[in-house]
Amino acid sequence: MLSRLATYTARTDSGEVAARAAAIWRAALDAGLPAAALHGAGHFAFADSLDEGTWLELTATTLASNPTWKTPTTSPNAPPAPPRRLPPR
Repeated sequence: MLSRLATYTARTDSGEVAARAAAIWRAALDAGLPAAALHGAGHFAFADSLDEGTWLELTATTLASNPTWKTPTTSPNAPPAPPRRLPPR
């Protein structure tokens, strides 16, 4: 459910929709729902109408709600980074 709400919110420019979506997201977190219920919350990152501070707070709370989730710094399938080259002197 949260995934669909986040996707819908990302497609609209309505601040009212974003505020209601944030309230539902917060209620899901406050209810202590299982991690599966929070699946797709990352789509809120594309919702320009969602206040940045609210998004950051709810994202951090979502990640903290399940300590088994990891936040990778790079994709496990990403190719290795090219060697760094020093600029010429």
